[in-house]
Amino acid sequence: MTSSNGPVGKRTASELGLLHLADSPEQIVSLAAFVGQVAGQVPLLVELKSRPEIDIVRLVEAVTRDLAAYEGDYAIMSFDPRICLLLAERHPGIIRGLVGTDSYRNGFEGMWRDQATLSRADPDFLAVDYRDLGRTEARRWRALCRPLLTWTIQTPDERSNAAALADALISEEQGL
Repeated sequence: MTSSNGPVGKRTASELGLLHLADSPEQIVSLAAFVGQVAGQVPLLVELKSRPEIDIVRLVEAVTRDLAAYEGDYAIMSFDPRICLLLAERHPGIIRGLVGTDSYRNGFEGMWRDQATLSRADPDFLAVDYRDLGRTEARRWRALCRPLLTWTIQTPDERSNAAALADALISEEQGL
């Protein structure tokens, strides 16, 4: 989303803060600065990006430290079931979700459908790819009256279809 290349993890927060987003004057802000700007005015849904080799303890502790100052409601979600488990162990009061997809490769595809993984991760909600809403596992989760979110809704037709199958919709477009 910037004109710069290379791994984010190889840069300091200060270096990242100097980068401009998508040929705009907007710059990357830290989570702590964002939390301060929003100041509890809206609920936040924070997604933690991960890969199997990432140190999730460091990631989770940094994010929960910054969110602790937030005066509003928030939840944390991730494709990585280890993050849900770690949140349950270290921060049981934080609402946590497991994000799922079978539609693209990210190192965690299909894990949301594995009952043993789901049981260990013990998420408060699932957030599944719109294209996976029709899967048996998504329908079963919702039939158990567990919250089911879906992403990424991009059109009015997707919105109307997803509204019948999920409890909340995640969209990148305003008005959807």
